[in-house]
Parts: sequence; structure tokens; C-alpha cells
Amino acid sequence: MDSPHRGTPRIPQQPRTSQEEYARSRHAVWLGAAALLSDELGRVLLVKPTYRGEWLLPGGCAEPGESPETACRREVHEELGLSRAPGKLLAVHWLSPGHPDVAAGLPFPGEVRYVLDGGVLTAADIASLRLPADELSGYRLIDPHAASELMTPVDARIVVAAVRARMSGATAHLSDGHHAGSVPSWDRHPSHERTQAALQSPDRPCADRVCADRPTPRAEGPAPGSGDGKPGKTGPATTVATSAAAAADTPGCPATSTAYGRSPVWLPPEEYAEKLLKSTSFACLFFTDERERPLQLRSVYSPGHPWQWPGGTMDPGERPWQTALRECQEETGIAFGGPPRLIASVFGGPGRAWPFSTIGFVFDGGRLTGQEIEDIALDADEHDEVRVLAVEEWRALMPRRDFARLEAVMEARRTGATAYFDSWDWDE
Repeated sequence: MDSPHRGTPRIPQQPRTSQEEYARSRHAVWLGAAALLSDELGRVLLVKPTYRGEWLLPGGCAEPGESPETACRREVHEELGLSRAPGKLLAVHWLSPGHPDVAAGLPFPGEVRYVLDGGVLTAADIASLRLPADELSGYRLIDPHAASELMTPVDARIVVAAVRARMSGATAHLSDGHHAGSVPSWDRHPSHERTQAALQSPDRPCADRVCADRPTPRAEGPAPGSGDGKPGKTGPATTVATSAAAAADTPGCPATSTAYGRSPVWLPPEEYAEKLLKSTSFACLFFTDERERPLQLRSVYSPGHPWQWPGGTMDPGERPWQTALRECQEETGIAFGGPPRLIASVFGGPGRAWPFSTIGFVFDGGRLTGQEIEDIALDADEHDEVRVLAVEEWRALMPRRDFARLEAVMEARRTGATAYFDSWDWDE
């Protein structure tokens, strides 16, 4: 089908709010990034924060304008003293508001966390680790299955899924610590998450011992500048009116370094939440026709990004897959049944037209027949045309980065490997 299919002819009403007002009305979530680093025996590196009881993968919240990859690189350098580029995307995880692993009383809108491959650490790398003493009290190299003894249940499941994804060359799509949709074949059965070298090592009986559990001090006093990018941290000239005794009764809220190198104290949950980077999230379904030609909808409200996939911004309390199904039915009348298969994770930095970073989940909607395409019923307030074209024919109709995203998604569909696309910024 080469000709455009038009919806109802009435002229749509244009939005009456500014782009900034509209953006601020959208559901905003937290954005985080972490690195999966292991040693040559396959043991995973965890760090022990000074502000909570459980251990974590190295990582943290993104700063304004940062992509997950950039945030991961910065956090690894700040927390471990290592300068290394993150590798493949291993897992994307959604943590819902109200989840039991979230600290009581913390205003939590939900979090999208990217887990990227930090690679294998040599003995020299491990010897060179330098931890910020006001933030981390030590590190350990552990067997992945021992993560449940040190981490929250959700974080431990993320670690195991990320390790198995690394070994299989896949990407895990997780929601509240579990696979979204059916469990992939590479994670259905118990298996070793260790290299052959680890299994043959004479140190195997002690392979899960504590390799290091000690702070490595940095220069005296807090880090310079107005903040170090960690959740809840303030700069050296900031004081917090919270006693250490009160802090002990406030679970889950990160510590902050007070002025002149005094001991860390706790931020109130509301203040901690306010300091975190907010991002808007969307989810969509990617369809082609039976000849593998992408289907897209023409927007009536976004001349800068005119061609879109059925989908939209997450509503409060929704999971990405729920958003994709709801938006698809609202925009096209298609009641898609699944199962969910994530084919791309998209990140965009803020710009003049949109003040927040954007996180996107692209799910495979499969192939539509000609009749199914003819039956699409557009919402005229959002789209006025549905079109099916060969990939190269879309190039002239789309901004450069939108087309690059389309190519990445088509390649992910072809290869079965989830795409990680982090340059879909609002400002070209």
C-alpha cells in the first residue's frame, strides 16, 4: 500500500498551552544508570553506600541533559576512579511507584534504570580502585547469585538478569525486578554465571570472598563544586538541619555531605526527591506491513517531528507496556495483544522545545495486513494520516535523527538484538 490513508476530515484543534507548559504537565520519572563490572573470574563488583544498608551496582542518577551512557561513565569515574566507556546495554528496568523496595515516605514517581556493560576488570584495575569515602565505604566482588544476600530483592534480580543477558548477547527488559512479558529462553533455567576460568580456578572455594571492604579516602573534606551529581548530595557550603539521630530513623533517603567535611546526614524524602533529575517517558508500538515497510502516523501538533509511531507519554502508575497498548488503541483503534517484545530503548536530551530528558520504549507490533491498515481509525486531534513506505523513502520526510532512529529500530527488528539509541535529542 503506497498511497496515504486519511482519517476523519475535520480540522483538529491545536493545543492551547505552550510547549513548556505541556511538558511540565506530563508524568515525570527518575532516570538512572549503572555499570555491570566483573573480574576475570566472573564475580560482579558491588559498592557499599554510606547512606543505606544494601549494596549497589556502581551508578546513580543522571544529571540534567545526560544520556544514560554519559551518566554511567561519569558515575564509574566518580565512584571507582576508573575512566572507561560503557559497552552494550544489558538491561532496562522500570521500578513502579509504591514498590515495597522503595523507602517509606519517599515521593517516588517511578524510575527507569539502564544497566550497561562495564567490562572485565583486571587485577591492576581492581588495585587502582579509589572510592569516595563520604559516599562509599567499600566494595566487594561476589558471585551473582550471592547478590540476594547483600542487595534489595529487585536489585539482586537485576544483577542476575544483566549477567545472563551479557552471556547471551541479549538485552533484558525488566519491570519491578521481573521480565516484562514471557521469560526469555536464556533466563528460563538455573545456570552458572561464571566464566570457565572461574570454574577451573584453584581459588574457586573462596571465589565469593570479600575482595575489599574498605573505604579509599579522597582529599580531605567534601568534593568541590555545588554538587557531585549523586542523589541527595549538596555542595560543601550547604548545611542540612537534620540530626544524625533522626537520620537513623529515616530509611532509604541518601545522605548528604555538610559543610567543611562533617559526617553525612540525611535529607528529608521530599527534599531528596526534588533534587533528582526528572524525565518524561513514552512507549510505542512499531508496525510494518507484510513487505517489511514501516508504518507511521503524521502528527498534527508536532511539525518538528511529524512522523510518529503509535504511542505516547506514560500516565502516572502505568508500566511502559500498558502505555504502548493504551496509546495504540486510542490513536489507531488497534487492540494489540502482545506479547511484549522490546526492540529499542530511546533516550533524548532536553532542548528548547522540551525542558526534560525523554526515555522511550519501542515494542515490536509485528506485521499488519493490508486490511488491518485500511481499518486504522485515526484520532483527528492527534494524527491526520497513516502512511506505509519503504525505509529509504522515509528519509526525505523525517528529521535526520528521527530517520536514524527508524533505521536503528528496523535493524533491531531484523537481527533480534535490542537497539540502544541515545541521540534522539530535541535540539538538532
